[in-house]
Amino acid sequence: LISCSTGYLGVFADYYIRTFRRKNRNIVHFHVLADNIETTRDYLEALKSRHSNVGYSIEALSGNSQTYITLARFIICRDIMKHYNSDVLISDIDFHPDFKLNLIYAEIRSQGFDFGLYDNGYSVPWGRFSIGLSYFRVANHASDVYLDVLSRYLIWLYSNGGFFSMDMVGGMMAHEYML
Repeated sequence: LISCSTGYLGVFADYYIRTFRRKNRNIVHFHVLADNIETTRDYLEALKSRHSNVGYSIEALSGNSQTYITLARFIICRDIMKHYNSDVLISDIDFHPDFKLNLIYAEIRSQGFDFGLYDNGYSVPWGRFSIGLSYFRVANHASDVYLDVLSRYLIWLYSNGGFFSMDMVGGMMAHEYML
């Protein structure tokens, strides 16, 4: 699951999919925040015709700031999990996904983890987790609670003015809440 603007979609989507397809066949779902819904839909349909297993959703940008784009992926994650009945890896679009996703899946399951966050080891809230790479298990209570707490917190932060890196702060706050 990737959320992005139409600008980032145009620059990175083909590269991301081609790189990811070297080692994976999983669905790549783009959630695009767009000013022009029809043009964006046409672009995504063309992307689907060039690549296999591509899904998408579009949200009107109207009034949403650029900071909202990074939040949307967490807000819709549970819906995407239900739609595909699948675990979800959240990733940034300007990321080099040259890895086997099934290895992440296997490690998380074999260790009995409910979800996976990339821990940078920093103690500052905006640096603790690289939240742009997160893994959530479908039909998993802890994943559902984490995403619910995170979504509520992000919506609250955003509606109160928000700030850059609020997704990373939110990821840490939801984690601390659950602990």
